[in-house]
Amino acid sequence: MMGRGVSYCAGLRRVVFSGQKLAVIGGGDTAITEALHLTHFASQVTIIHRRDQLRATYVLQQKIKSEPKIDFLLDTIVTGIEGAEVGKNQTAPI
Repeated sequence: MMGRGVSYCAGLRRVVFSGQKLAVIGGGDTAITEALHLTHFASQVTIIHRRDQLRATYVLQQKIKSEPKIDFLLDTIVTGIEGAEVGKNQTAPI
């Protein structure tokens, strides 16, 4: 699904992600920083983390918890990403 809605770097895909509902997998500093960045152009960002609490620094956790565009799905393990085949230069919903 790389190039069809899945990315390892949010900043480089700004045009593709603009106005969409997005998910960030992880609870550490990098994931939280990316999620905060995504709020500038996404309509909603869901943070999915396998544990019941984030591992990011206290300061980042405070920032993310006060961001209205972010919600959390904790105690959840992502086991796969599915999508349909799409044509060239199109993206599939996640």
